[in-house]
Amino acid sequence: MLGITIMFWGWQTGLWFFALPMALVYEASYFLRWRWTLSTKEFMEIGKLAGLLLVGVLLYIITANRSVYWIFEFFTWLPVIFFPFLAGQAYAVSDRIDIRMFFYFLRKHQPIAVNLTYPFFALCLISASAGNLRGIAFYLGMFLLCTAALWLRRSSRFSPLVWISLMLLAGSIGFLGHLALYRLHRVVQHKTMEFLSELYHHHHHYDDPTERTTAIGDIGSVKLTNKILFRVQPEPEELPTLLRESLLLRRVSYNKYQAGTWVGVNSEFTPIPSTSGTTNWALATKTDDISKTSQDIATVTISTNLPQGHSFLNLPQGTRQISQLPGDAMEKNQYGTVKVEVQPGLVSYQVQYSQDFALDSKPTKEDLQIPPQEKAAIDTIVAQLNLQDKSPAEILQKVTNFFNTEFTYSLDLAPPENNRTVLAAFLLDHRYGHCEYFATATALLLRDLGIPTRYVIGYSVHEYSPWENQFIVRSRNSHAWTLVYLNDAWREFDTTPSSWIAMEDANSSQLVFLQDLFSWASFKLAVLISQIKSGEAAYLYWLLMFPLGFILLRQFKIRQGIKRIDRLKDRTEDLRWGIDSEIYLIETALKESEIIRHPNETWHDWLIQLEQDNQISPDLINDLQVIVQLHYRYRFDPLGINEFERNQLQSMTQSWLTRYTKPNISLK
Repeated sequence: MLGITIMFWGWQTGLWFFALPMALVYEASYFLRWRWTLSTKEFMEIGKLAGLLLVGVLLYIITANRSVYWIFEFFTWLPVIFFPFLAGQAYAVSDRIDIRMFFYFLRKHQPIAVNLTYPFFALCLISASAGNLRGIAFYLGMFLLCTAALWLRRSSRFSPLVWISLMLLAGSIGFLGHLALYRLHRVVQHKTMEFLSELYHHHHHYDDPTERTTAIGDIGSVKLTNKILFRVQPEPEELPTLLRESLLLRRVSYNKYQAGTWVGVNSEFTPIPSTSGTTNWALATKTDDISKTSQDIATVTISTNLPQGHSFLNLPQGTRQISQLPGDAMEKNQYGTVKVEVQPGLVSYQVQYSQDFALDSKPTKEDLQIPPQEKAAIDTIVAQLNLQDKSPAEILQKVTNFFNTEFTYSLDLAPPENNRTVLAAFLLDHRYGHCEYFATATALLLRDLGIPTRYVIGYSVHEYSPWENQFIVRSRNSHAWTLVYLNDAWREFDTTPSSWIAMEDANSSQLVFLQDLFSWASFKLAVLISQIKSGEAAYLYWLLMFPLGFILLRQFKIRQGIKRIDRLKDRTEDLRWGIDSEIYLIETALKESEIIRHPNETWHDWLIQLEQDNQISPDLINDLQVIVQLHYRYRFDPLGINEFERNQLQSMTQSWLTRYTKPNISLK
């Protein structure tokens, strides 16, 4: 059953390449003839291997998983970390280990022997739950495994039909309770996200497709980090183009501005169909697919860590197809924002895009709205630039020149003067700010001239890493720009002075190279683990297992005190060895007195129960404990017991039966 439970854990977490050998190693212990004489000291040596696995797992999780969900990833790996102890117990002479090795404060206490089988069974179920597959399969599997485990320990006093009925009732109540907790969780999650939306309003803290509170109007310095968020690898033939021109990756779009906040009015998400299983997604329909040549469509691969649940994707304008992205569901809204529901971890998805395609809906009245408090400043700039009655191409050129020659990019923000709004002060007074100022001012200027616009946040892809052979995108590369609607199509329009990139680079830390090196190593390790889990690099897993297995075997061989013995040495092949033990006469005598040991109840557990229930006198209990120890050795010790001990077992049993009479039983 434990082997099946290990495989169930591997199924729920995707760690098949660990679960399969673990189950085989454990189940093989029932067929192999030899055992090791491992003491607590040797088990502590096994603990070193478990500690090594723990450090490796923590390093991988901390470096590869950037979200709060790393704790779930850690729980999925717990069976791998603790399996060396289970394997040591399975191949040791004793079927118990001293748990003092796990707790330093217990080292001075008497030995505490525990069988790890059931604790490891529970650990596998807990770790399987951390896999968090959205379906009923986990609950059914957990219910069946727990039912099987309890069935082996059930009381014979109850009818099997009654027992099964009670288990089905408990399982049904548990399932309904699970649904209720899930709905409560969704409500709490929604309320928490609303709270965070109000508390953390900068764009690098929180994404909300319905509302974006910008940093327009904030006072002080807006500082972003050098942390690498994701990587972008174009096709080789497209690399020269991206080296000359920055690629903008859109994350969320909005269409209505009011007092420093952009809003996506009536944002509604609709499903995107998958074209092959749940890894390929078609954003362009057949009606959108007019004749294309391979030169019209560009391709990039984006590698990033996605948190569990809904996550917004960073996509180039004109995304037509997303491939190699496993997800439960994908949706888009009318403003071109795309979100996917995925399991946490590293993903590398491929994006095909073309400039003549757009996910955005046709313009609405909101795409031309200007807040009344900003109207005067906008009209002043329009008149100053003499933009009326100009063609759209001339308007865009003049607006670009205006912002690039008259304004300065800066992250140091000042309060507005002359009782103006923050945006009006930016346009008419100090004329410096960051990308959110430029994008917002541009959107409102063009709207005043009848050109529909939308506000976009995302990232600029411009930093090429030669030693990684791909582009890297940092937190400080977050950007805002404008979409303009011209010639029946939405086009990107960015008026932020290009000097912003050089200024951001100049402000970066001198130690950024070391940070990048660590990030690259973490990325490569995450890719390797992902390939192992998916089966693409299974050979690497076995290459890793061989040296670890060699180290474990060497730990056993270098110690003189450890011996490998044949568990059937000096015995016949009859697996019923020891059933002639006289202790079964005691069991029969007690059964006649209606003191019953259940079929799957050990003698040790039964003695504890007898002592607690005060069913037998203390002196008989004490003698019976000695008899049980001799019986265990006679029944299970690979070396058996000698002739003197065999005679002692017989004589002590006979003496115990002679002294045992009905009056010894205490009535409750």
